[in-house]
Amino acid sequence: MLSVTRNKYYFPKDYLNMFVEIFRRKTTLKDKISVYLSGNFKQKNILLQHILSPVNFLYSAKKMEQEVKLEIVGLVYNQSVVNTYGLVMREADGIRRFSVMIGEPEAQSIALKMNNKVLARPLTHDLIKNVLLTLHAELKKVLIYDLVNEIFYSELYLETAEGKKFVIDARTSDAVALAVRIECPIYIKREILDIVGAEVESEEFERKTSYTLAELEKASAEEMRLLSAEELDEFLTQAVNEEKYELAVTLRNVLEQKKSKDQ
Repeated sequence: MLSVTRNKYYFPKDYLNMFVEIFRRKTTLKDKISVYLSGNFKQKNILLQHILSPVNFLYSAKKMEQEVKLEIVGLVYNQSVVNTYGLVMREADGIRRFSVMIGEPEAQSIALKMNNKVLARPLTHDLIKNVLLTLHAELKKVLIYDLVNEIFYSELYLETAEGKKFVIDARTSDAVALAVRIECPIYIKREILDIVGAEVESEEFERKTSYTLAELEKASAEEMRLLSAEELDEFLTQAVNEEKYELAVTLRNVLEQKKSKDQ
């Protein structure tokens, strides 16, 4: 039998003590799972009853194995669908990449935050962040959990100060725009990444979302649309002062289109 003294567990048989000690010394979840699976029925039962919370341990282990952490690579204009951009993402510990098609407002919102640009008034995603902060709720992670008809489905995992947890369905573009502001991790289910992920060995794609005036001369009008109206206005003034009139005309046209959309 298992005896308890001062909240410590003592095992009558040495092999149980040794098994538990080996388990405790493992620092990673993967190693702990490996030790657990190597045990016999009695050893596993001891761990489940007195060392682990069985539901939390096994469920968390399964979920962690199924989810892959992501990083944002950049944004690229979609030539096939007007006013849309490809949000390129990659696995944090690998070479696979994939693209999520998002709208121009969400692309601009993501680009602004990635370039640490602050507008005079908050955008929708800034507003959501401020609401969460005011209500003392924390966005723990974003999970891309499904893919249906080439559309990615995502969830927001929220936790309040009282410990209440909520999972809210969201468009992937909105979820990512919010995640980059709050600096919370973004994950995708492994089975989805296995379908859409393409291996890219080199850093052949790093799409810019921030430019100098010289770099802007080589950018397309679609890429310029990722800039805010304030940035476009500043570049327009700079282009005129430097007598780069062809660039100034392009900037003026993009700026006028952006302002007409906002009205």
